[in-house]
Amino acid sequence: ANNVLTAVLIENVTISNNGSSIGGGGLLLNPASNASTTLSMKHALIQNNAFAGMRIDTVGKTNAGAFVVIDDASFSSDSTGLIVKSPFGTGVSSLAVINSTFQQNVYGVSVNTTYAPLFGNNTITGNTTGLLLNGASPATSFGDNRLGGNNTDGAFTSTIAKQ
Repeated sequence: ANNVLTAVLIENVTISNNGSSIGGGGLLLNPASNASTTLSMKHALIQNNAFAGMRIDTVGKTNAGAFVVIDDASFSSDSTGLIVKSPFGTGVSSLAVINSTFQQNVYGVSVNTTYAPLFGNNTITGNTTGLLLNGASPATSFGDNRLGGNNTDGAFTSTIAKQ
């Protein structure tokens, strides 16, 4: 089958008051098998979503790809601000989150993936858990994130220099 590519731009939006305690939420990126989605999100307010503010999920898909850049977004008062779930064998995915805030969520960011999402110049504070890395999931910092003031902060697995 041919790989289908979809490109999405989300800019200057508010996504709020969606989902229930058992599922749903603000924004779901869930490409089909043999499909890839490139998503660029800039200037977004994502708040008060019952399950997740944003979920990137390729579970159970083959040759699926999710290529995401988030710039200047605020995730607040969601159950989980941002969930990244893209396990080994589901395809190639990448995520870069810059200039964003995660506050007053149960989980600010939850990572369950084999690739290392990149984080730069973000503030993750005031959450029950700031950064949750499931299993051996990695998360890379550019060294300029503010991760503190959460009940449990969590930690990035590596730091790389800006170039």
